[in-house]
Amino acid sequence: MKATKVVKKIYLYGKQRAACTPSAVFSTAPFSFFMILALCASLTLTGCSSGTSGKNGVDNQTEAETDSSSKEARPEDISYVFYCRSPKNQETVLLYPGMEPSAALKQLGEPLSYYEAPSCALAGMDQIYTYSGFELTVSVEESASDTGILTSIRLTDDSFTTVEGIYIGSGVTELLAAYDDTDVTPESGEYCFPKGEMELAFLTKNQAVISVEYRYQPSE
Repeated sequence: MKATKVVKKIYLYGKQRAACTPSAVFSTAPFSFFMILALCASLTLTGCSSGTSGKNGVDNQTEAETDSSSKEARPEDISYVFYCRSPKNQETVLLYPGMEPSAALKQLGEPLSYYEAPSCALAGMDQIYTYSGFELTVSVEESASDTGILTSIRLTDDSFTTVEGIYIGSGVTELLAAYDDTDVTPESGEYCFPKGEMELAFLTKNQAVISVEYRYQPSE
């Protein structure tokens, strides 16, 4: 009898799935048949158990297994990313500076507030969307016909964390341990960690994080 094959894969939400495929079941005795079915049911239930969610309502980890044949870079490979749950339908929303934001804004639904102001990042207007726990800034150039670029993600309370587990209220020691960069020298209490065309900035006071912002920093 061929060995039972179990396939497990970890997904963003922290869920696991397992498949169990017994072979040549009907060639065994009835007792063995039921024993195999019970074993498969046990493995499936174990594989489908949920992982632990973070403050954001989603697990702060990406897929543990990826297609090694894929050449396309993932957003988290080139930028610090932010995950949250959509208040509209509880779907996971991926956000990062420099992205085209129309699909994400649709997922998030109606903001708590919205206003426009002259852009600090581009020659045009900033669109500021406020949601519970965070604020998004989308910059639209005057001559552009598209929906703009996400230039800032700012956390506004301690209900959200970065993927690395830092939130408003974290200590400086935790911050430096999470980003493994002791060479960063703070300016006026602000620690900035660049990655690709963005930086993740933490403002601190009295050895604690008081502000977290993902900023778009395009190359010249």
